[in-house]
Amino acid sequence: MINLRVVLTISKKEFIGRIKNISLFILIFILAVLSFAISYFGTSPSGLTGFHGVNVTIASLMSLSIYLIPLIAFILSYDSITGEEEDGTMPLLLSSSASRSEIYLGKLIGLIIVISIAIFVGYGISGITILSRGNVGSIISYFTFIFASILLGVSFLSIGLLVSSFTRSRTSSITISVFLWFFYVFIYDLLLIGILVATKGQAMFINNTVIGASMLLNPTDVYRLFTISFIHGLKGYYGLTSILTGRFVLDHFLLIVTYIMWIFLPMFMGAFIFHKKRY
Repeated sequence: MINLRVVLTISKKEFIGRIKNISLFILIFILAVLSFAISYFGTSPSGLTGFHGVNVTIASLMSLSIYLIPLIAFILSYDSITGEEEDGTMPLLLSSSASRSEIYLGKLIGLIIVISIAIFVGYGISGITILSRGNVGSIISYFTFIFASILLGVSFLSIGLLVSSFTRSRTSSITISVFLWFFYVFIYDLLLIGILVATKGQAMFINNTVIGASMLLNPTDVYRLFTISFIHGLKGYYGLTSILTGRFVLDHFLLIVTYIMWIFLPMFMGAFIFHKKRY
């Protein structure tokens, strides 16, 4: 049985340790500044400034989330386990009454709290603007966007903890984390587009179903599709995505199940590897 008191104690320790990270504050500041700039000046190329609707704001902020939130998640989690190992505190922690499952779960919960606060603070200015000027529908849409952004962060925290579980040093962990961030944020979609361009979309294995299923293998694409699916009126800003993927990947149930898998599958894999490690 998992002792919740032990889990919460480890979560508190992880939370306190992570909020002292200066890199986290820098990224939160960048997130806040850019979200404000996007919210207020996002329509300036059209000759307009100021707030011009929640869907316009969310569509712009989604791109910012895809770049920064996975990066924040990896910075928080890459040395969560390997750092304890290099510092020599992991054997001491394991010699206490805490089990490995409690340690792993406690660390994950602590990191989830940190990244949730980071997202709320980072998007706080935009949120205040929408709360003060938007209607009930706009407020619900914005909180749906925040919830989806937190899920994006949690999925990458889960991946980061998995990386931290099987690596033996901070150097190897950060190297793999940076590669995964670059791969999921930049390379993956470029590969899909490259395949479409190279085959002109006429290859036997290239169709809406294949492209849609391929997008579900990337947590950033799942985030994009999830947000589009659950916020009414946002789909029009991502018409190309809708055309390429077909309707089936915008199914609410499928996206919820996929997001759950992206969170829990890496988590269970990381916990299993951590349980098998010898110290």
